[in-house]
Amino acid sequence: MSSATLVSIVMPTYKFEYFEEALDSVLGQTYPELELIICDDSEDGRIAALVEEKRASAAFPIRYHRNETRLGELGSTARGIRLAEGEYVKFLHDDDVLQPECVEALVGVMEREPNVVLA
Repeated sequence: MSSATLVSIVMPTYKFEYFEEALDSVLGQTYPELELIICDDSEDGRIAALVEEKRASAAFPIRYHRNETRLGELGSTARGIRLAEGEYVKFLHDDDVLQPECVEALVGVMEREPNVVLA
């Protein structure tokens, strides 16, 4: 592992409709020191199956957690934060996408500007 800062992307999820596009946007990040934490509230196994399918091509760990009981968006986000190991946390909802340089740009600002606490 390089000396780059680890970033945890926390994704609370329950909607399959746009999930693949959101997941692919994480997999396409130019910043290499990532982990993806998915906390799944969905009603079926489609999200889990897609995560397993995409995990093999990921250049970083994907940590999938199926919630035993529905936690909702706030509860799933809080669980993801507790599981995060990165110095920084980036939130991503299951119906949003990241531009490929998003995390790289955010880390750059945080590392260059010590007074910045949120990017």
